[in-house]
Amino acid sequence: MISKYSTQDNGVFYKNYMSNFNKMEESKLEVLLMLAGRNPAQLLTVPIEKLNNRRCVISKKTRFLLEKMNLALLYEQTPDKHLKLFEGLKEIPELSRDDLKFALDLMTKSAKEVLQRAEVSTKVSQITSKGNKWASFFLDFGQSIPDTLDEITNFISERKINDMELITLLLIRACLRNPPTEDMSENYLMNLVNLSKYKGCSLRKVSADDIDLLVESLKSSSLPEKSQCISLLKEIRDTFSLTSYNEKIRLRGKRLWDWKNQSSVQEYQSTFTILRRQLILSIDECYRYAFVFKPEQVIPGVRNCEKAGRCGFIVETQNSSGASKLELCTTAEKYQDSGIHHHGIHSAEKMESFFILEGTSSDGTQRRAVPSWWAYGGEWFPDIDHWRRREVVITYDTSDFLARRPINV
Repeated sequence: MISKYSTQDNGVFYKNYMSNFNKMEESKLEVLLMLAGRNPAQLLTVPIEKLNNRRCVISKKTRFLLEKMNLALLYEQTPDKHLKLFEGLKEIPELSRDDLKFALDLMTKSAKEVLQRAEVSTKVSQITSKGNKWASFFLDFGQSIPDTLDEITNFISERKINDMELITLLLIRACLRNPPTEDMSENYLMNLVNLSKYKGCSLRKVSADDIDLLVESLKSSSLPEKSQCISLLKEIRDTFSLTSYNEKIRLRGKRLWDWKNQSSVQEYQSTFTILRRQLILSIDECYRYAFVFKPEQVIPGVRNCEKAGRCGFIVETQNSSGASKLELCTTAEKYQDSGIHHHGIHSAEKMESFFILEGTSSDGTQRRAVPSWWAYGGEWFPDIDHWRRREVVITYDTSDFLARRPINV
């Protein structure tokens, strides 16, 4: 629902709904920030009117809203509204010392963020493989990787790991090797929530989209241990302090020739081997892939596009020392006659790639689809003998272009 309505202009709705925003619960204001999608200005009409009429102080709810809002994006899109906001704060009569400090801190933070966004970011052409996190973790800890929920909790407490994406993979592994009881799962979830609130821990959230993909894959497993694991994953997905909901988008790639000719996606032969039950990919071919944004997805830096063709970007594979790497195409000639324009997306810094792997049993009757970054995923599918790549996927972190300030944990 949020992804659907966050792409619309909800200005009239906000003006009516926000008339008494000072009486709203903070949780509802959080939802409104998410619904604002890529358009923070529509959320500020009523607060700015109240500030400019000088009939209010900086209320607790106004503070909450402004602290959570992406003011740098507001400045980029509507600098006049950004100016009105701070003019309104300046004109409040008889500002308390606390209110004055808040206003100055907000101005300073906003100015820094605007300058940071104005700087030319480092152009990163190579797209990071989503499986690299697990590979690095495995190299660091090897045989000491935790096998139970309690051991995972200890790993987090000892600050050996703080990424919920990796923690989720460890959880799935532990649920198969040492299946937890329902009480153990409840205690584990409670411990995760408590640790996420501890400042010294700072757990980096996992994408709800990633959890959904893992759940769908697990459903096709023939092992009975999947039920408790799926239940725990869904609990994590519904826990706001552990999961992010609309910061990342998933784009499925089509080979460029197929995209231009609107043909169905073909399956390309790739070879997989299982090393310690991990799926390892080697690719011999070089391809160029087209990725296009759906209408409901956030396009970085774009509100309304009137250009011909589709908004997106092109990626090509580069083989080096037997390994395949994905590179973002940024030069104009690569997009010529492709039907795609890339809106100045010149860096792959916030992109990650992975493959959807399709497994088939020896008799050809069983077929499974799993993400390639799912470490030890092969253990959940003992009936599958052969794996091959079905499609390439890129996840794109677009949190800098949403009304809610980016969350770096």
